[in-house]
Amino acid sequence: MAAPLDPRHLQGLLGTAGKRLAYQPQGREAVARVRAAHSPRELRALLEGYDLGLDPPARDAIIGAAGDASRWEEVHATLVRAAEQSLAERFDSGA
Repeated sequence: MAAPLDPRHLQGLLGTAGKRLAYQPQGREAVARVRAAHSPRELRALLEGYDLGLDPPARDAIIGAAGDASRWEEVHATLVRAAEQSLAERFDSGA
């Protein structure tokens, strides 16, 4: 059984996943869908369908945290923030 994931590592993994969402061919749509998620179940289902750019243990940690009713809002906010920042870097000519 794997050791629990350090919260600091989860933050970094969410940053990586958010960047990967933003840089997908349909990045704006992917980020909009994730932003619009209104429940842990919905967020988890969305993330399962995207390439998050992470190997299975890290990917599983993110998806598990996204589906956790006590943590999903924090996970959602961090992921959306990272994805939106990456979208701005991708599409803003001044970035």
